[in-house]
Amino acid sequence: MTNTRLVADRRCESPLQGNSVLDTKKERLFRWAFDVGVWLKGLDGALEVLAGALLLLVSKDQIVRAVHWLIGTDLIENPDGFIAIYFRHLAGKLSVHAHYFAGFYLVGHGVIKIGLVIGLLRDKRWAYPSAVVFLLLFIGYQSYRLTQVPTLLLGALTVVDVVVIILIIHEWRWRASQGYPALH
Repeated sequence: MTNTRLVADRRCESPLQGNSVLDTKKERLFRWAFDVGVWLKGLDGALEVLAGALLLLVSKDQIVRAVHWLIGTDLIENPDGFIAIYFRHLAGKLSVHAHYFAGFYLVGHGVIKIGLVIGLLRDKRWAYPSAVVFLLLFIGYQSYRLTQVPTLLLGALTVVDVVVIILIIHEWRWRASQGYPALH
């Protein structure tokens, strides 16, 4: 089966088309949320690869200069405000080790997400449990980081990951109960 055929088949099963198996609003909502969540994870993975590659290609000094330039321009309304001070502080404390760790972490994290998203969108059997395991590992690391340096953004991303795990498990069980050959 070609990729185009898989996408076409998936659209035919779309909860938005009123398939008789998916007549309940709740099931349609779960299916829609699963699709949106998976696509957003794919976009997130692509952005992480891009950001990680950028971190690996620029020096610490270039990062510090870029932060100071951004703060000094009109992009940030208040150059002496909390956000500006926070980013100046982060850029100044960035060690070479942390710089490269962040770059490799983002690239690795993004590549894993993209691979899992491709597997989920193609209804590959291995993708469902793998996605759950990797997201649980990411949540574990994010939770550890939250205990060290609590941030609202990281907390929100962790909550989104928990919701996506719930959606993946629901989709996995639903597809298995419907007798999808890829999941048996």
